[in-house]
Amino acid sequence: MESMDLNKSTVRCSLVVALIDAHTGQPATDSKIQVRLTGVRQPPIRKSGGLFVFLDLPADTYSLQVTADRYLSESIIVDRGALDPEHPVVTVVLMPSPRYPFASGTTLLRGLLRGGENQAMADVELSALLRTDLCARAKVAQDVVTAGSVEFALVQTLGRLYSGETLWVQSKSGAVGERVVIADVREDGRFCRLQTPLQGEYTRGATLLPLIKTRSDQRGEWVLALGSYRCAEFDLTLYCGTTAMKEVRVREGTMHSLGFIHVVKE
Repeated sequence: MESMDLNKSTVRCSLVVALIDAHTGQPATDSKIQVRLTGVRQPPIRKSGGLFVFLDLPADTYSLQVTADRYLSESIIVDRGALDPEHPVVTVVLMPSPRYPFASGTTLLRGLLRGGENQAMADVELSALLRTDLCARAKVAQDVVTAGSVEFALVQTLGRLYSGETLWVQSKSGAVGERVVIADVREDGRFCRLQTPLQGEYTRGATLLPLIKTRSDQRGEWVLALGSYRCAEFDLTLYCGTTAMKEVRVREGTMHSLGFIHVVKE
């Protein structure tokens, strides 16, 4: 995130929206991104590094809308009164739409969702959970992390974790696992804090596996972009909502078309 001295403008700076590209983990800087608050006429000030700054907002609750052709639209509720007045930052992770300009060699899963009478199923949540341990984004470094904890010490980190990233923490035995979302990461990447407390207990060597999310668009089309991992082939489970739909063996650097998938919307 771009360095900003928010303390110098706390009287006027009410809200900073930080946009993150879910595929790259970097700030989303597409010039066509639109950020607005429902009921607020004054547009935000756009800064470098994917930041949008709103000034002089009453301490109210707002609907934040983010739209762009290459990303799926996002709508979240922001309670400005609940934000830290010294650092009123809300991070929004933007998922690539099927029209995202992926680089050549990106590992992709694509498909179309259909429901009854073969109609397109829009706005259905999908996710890919990578099952191969070599693909882990990191491993737990502590001897024990108890239920209720919101912090991990990490080893063997692959790439750079980012605020808002969703992962699946899996015990060494495979008996315990849960979805977690990163709140923030220390600069050296060896320590992270979670948005919500852990439900289970984990020991040294538990893995934080990639869990890539998306939604289907109005045509029922969807795309999941996978990163670069430690192996040329790996296994994943594709979920529609909370329902496991397919087990897929993926070769890195290729595009996998899964065609039509028929679902019943949850």
